Amino acid sequence: MGVTRNGFISALTNIREPLRQNDKARSRGEVCAGYLHNPLPHHQQLSQLVSQRAEFNGYNFLFGHWSKPGVYNNRYNQYQSLAPGIHGLSNAQLNSPWPKVTKGMQALSQYCQQQRAIQCEDLFELLRNDELAEDEFLPDTGVGYEWEKALSAIFIRSPQYGTRSSTLLLINSTGLAYWQERTFNPNGGLSHCQEFEFPLAESQKRT
Repeated sequence: MGVTRNGFISALTNIREPLRQNDKARSRGEVCAGYLHNPLPHHQQLSQLVSQRAEFNGYNFLFGHWSKPGVYNNRYNQYQSLAPGIHGLSNAQLNSPWPKVTKGMQALSQYCQQQRAIQCEDLFELLRNDELAEDEFLPDTGVGYEWEKALSAIFIRSPQYGTRSSTLLLINSTGLAYWQERTFNPNGGLSHCQEFEFPLAESQKRT
C-alpha cells in the first residue's frame, strides 16, 4: 500500500486460494510498487494489468487518483470503480460478504454517522477487533476449519500468520494527506508506529 505526493494511491490484497498457488509466479508487490513509481493513465494501466494478469497469483489491486479509485481483480479480469461510500476488501472480491468485511463496513458506517470528526485512535480501535466469526458464517477457501476460524477476525492473532500492520490514509477537503501505520509483533503487541503528513500537489487535486 502507498500514496504519492500527486495523490495516486495503490494497495493490493492477495486472493486466498491455496489450491491455485503458483510458486513460480511474479511477486504481487511489483504491481503495487510499479504503479506508485510510474502511474500510467487509467486506460493504459488497466490494459497493462490485463495483459500481465496470468503472471501473478490472484490479487485485488486498488489504484487510481485518491478522488476516483477503482479495484481490479486479476482472477476474474474484472475492474470496478469505487462509488462514494463505504467499501470492504479482503481476500475475495470487492465487498464480498465475509464476516470480517461485513463487520468492518458496518462498524465504519456507524462510526461515520455518529461522529462529526474522524479520530485516528477510534479507527485503529475498529481495526483491532479480534472477535471470531460464528462457524455458520465462515467462508470455505480451502485452508481448513481452524484457519478459516482464525482468519475470520478483523485483527488476526497468530504467531504463524497474523495481522502485522494497520494503516490509515486520510485526505481532507484541502488536499492534505495524513498517513499513520502501526506495526505489531507476532503476539499482537504494538511494536512500532510511524506517521506522515503532507499536502498533495496542487495540479493533482480534485473536488
